[in-house]
Amino acid sequence: IVNCAGMNLFSASASAPADEVSLLLVVNLKGTILLTQALLPTLMKRPQAAIVNVGSTFGSIGYPGFAAYCASKFGLRGYSEA
Repeated sequence: IVNCAGMNLFSASASAPADEVSLLLVVNLKGTILLTQALLPTLMKRPQAAIVNVGSTFGSIGYPGFAAYCASKFGLRGYSEA
């Protein structure tokens, strides 16, 4: 499985629309976690199976104007490492 869906939102945190932040977190983080969970039973039966989560440099650094995006990619990095 290759989890590479993602979206971005450039906005100051104070003015970022809540619905857009929520959608970004669902697409970038929650979707990856739930899809991986759903497929794990099948993947674990196949020795050649692999999970690839596509992250971003912004999963390692905070960057002004991309707080929600960075948070989603930090979360993805943590999930992948765990």
